[in-house]
Amino acid sequence: MMPEIDGFKLTEIIRNDPNHSKLKIIIMSSVNQIDGCERCAELGVEAYLCKPLNYRDLQHTIAVTLSPSDSGTKSASHPTEGRKLPPLKPLRILLVEDNPVNQKLAKLILEKKGHSVVVANNGLDAVEKHKSEDLDLILMDVQMPEMDGLEATRIIRESEQETGKRILIIAMTAHAFKRDEEVCLEAGMDAYVSKPISASHLFETIQGLVSNS
Repeated sequence: MMPEIDGFKLTEIIRNDPNHSKLKIIIMSSVNQIDGCERCAELGVEAYLCKPLNYRDLQHTIAVTLSPSDSGTKSASHPTEGRKLPPLKPLRILLVEDNPVNQKLAKLILEKKGHSVVVANNGLDAVEKHKSEDLDLILMDVQMPEMDGLEATRIIRESEQETGKRILIIAMTAHAFKRDEEVCLEAGMDAYVSKPISASHLFETIQGLVSNS
């Protein structure tokens, strides 16, 4: 929110400049609003942060945004590395996220690629929707009220022992330490992506998992 040219307009100008079109951009706003997230998705913004900024959150966001695509654990976080994969078919995805703004942004990113999205607000909701919906993939936030993503994943994996059908589950969390990734994989998740979600990293991860399933 700036005079003359606001952050969104400036981002649009940058995106239209061939010399800077791939520049990584983080939007910072004092207003946490869904339409702002929609604009970010349209402009290919890497992250959307609300003021006042927490130093650790800002530092983490910058680190994730600038991290090279070949960093991290190859088997879980970057299963596509070194391989050319076929185009990803449209998927039916369960998005498990308790924050409505994050829900809207992730839904826009996924639907823009042709995927259909079912939203669950917490782990309990995710377990129920897993039973009732025909799904290809679950994007599971880790920290949520009612039931967290780790517990929801364990319950889903137990239920699959009866059905014999295993669904792919990708963890989404703001924590980016090696131990956090190990905990997610131990709970039965197939891969791990850090928040703020990088669209390119997310789709690389999804494509690698789907191709291997």
